[in-house]
Order: sequence, then structure tokens, then C-alpha cells
Amino acid sequence: MHRTGQLAPPSRQEAVDRVQAWANTGHSRAWIGSACGISPDAIADILHGTHAHIGRNTIRAILTADISTATAGFTATHGATRRLQALAWLGHTCENIAAATGQSTVTIAYHQRGAGTRINPTLWAAIANHYAATEHTPGSSDLARTRAIRRGWAPPAAWDDIDNPTEQPDVGQTVRPGALVEDIAWLLRHDPATTSAHLAHRLGLSTGGIDKALRRHGRADLLTQLTRNAENINPRGKTA
Repeated sequence: MHRTGQLAPPSRQEAVDRVQAWANTGHSRAWIGSACGISPDAIADILHGTHAHIGRNTIRAILTADISTATAGFTATHGATRRLQALAWLGHTCENIAAATGQSTVTIAYHQRGAGTRINPTLWAAIANHYAATEHTPGSSDLARTRAIRRGWAPPAAWDDIDNPTEQPDVGQTVRPGALVEDIAWLLRHDPATTSAHLAHRLGLSTGGIDKALRRHGRADLLTQLTRNAENINPRGKTA
């Protein structure tokens, strides 16, 4: 069928490029091979260009592989570290992450601060899966969030491809009005009596920054709520 043009053959170059991209990301040959169902030696041959011919089954295996399903080898830790730091930015503690992933707090803290260079598939999957389930869920620790902000760690919204080792986080995106409004609205739903001062402390911003974000997005309702909350704490015009 390939000769008649009815079905295009799988692309050898596309497979080679995909393996090379995985290797550039930090995945070992054993990691790539286990995800593709191919031996590490075959992966090495592809990376080194040892053999000009690559079988169709091998090409298909590479093109249909899910690199996150690896069961052997190791990968670079930057993706796991970025995820753990982003969760801290949201207010999740190492203790909570450790409990959710079945890992020790020491292990989570070690990789969160970027101390390691390699990580095995089991730990990587535990962190990646937990991150996928909680990246839009604020945590309960103001301390974890404050520390993350002070250390310059980036939140989930700052990454387009969190596993790309050459990508730099778009920190400006973390303070865009839309993102702030979502955070402010969520916090007010869970604590309707909170004030701009408390929100500013929790979000690592000034009260003016919060007001500006709300005005830009036309959230007069939230501004009114915050003004009312402040007046309830410091009522005006009352005499003893």
C-alpha cells in the first residue's frame, strides 16, 4: 500500500527527532526505551545514527509512545522540581505533597529545592500525577506560599511546557489581572469577611495591586465587598 500511495509510511526522521528531543529533555536511554518498548541499545543506535535503517515497527513504537509511562532508567529532575515549587507557590506544603504521593517529606523537599539531578520513573510519576490533579487548587499554607514567592519560584500559570529544560517561566503572567482576580474571588468565597490587606499578604502583592486588578476586570462587586469588610473592621463615623 505504501507503493501505491494509499498509506504513507511512518516517518523515520520524525521518529529520530522525537527520540532526540526526549534525550535533550533529560530522559535516559533506558527511560525512553521502556516507554517505547524498545531496548536501550536500540535507542542508543538511533541517537548515534549507527544504523541508517530503522524498522517500521520500531518507528511506529516511537511515534505512538507516551514518554510518561517509562518504567526504567532516569530523567532530569527539572520537571519534578518545577512542579513541586509551583505547588508551594499555591500554598501546598512538602508534608501534604509527601502524604498525597506516598513519598517521604525529606524526598519531596530534596527535589523541590533542586538538590538532585536525576529522578526515577516511580517518583516522577507520583509527582507529575499529583501536580496534574492539584495545579488549579490553592493550598492552605500561607507560609509555603510566602517562602515560594520570596525564593522566586514560579506558579503553574508561568509555564507553557514545564518539562522543557530551556524554557524560562513567564513571571509576568503570574501577576496578570485575570489570574489575580481568580485568586481573589476564590479566597473571598472561602473567607467572605477577608480584607484587601489580608489578600495582599497572602498573594505577595500590595493592596493597590489588588484594587488595580479588580478595576481592570470590572469586578466592582469584589471591590465593594472588600470595602465593606474593611469598614466592618474599622467602622467610620461611630462615636463612643
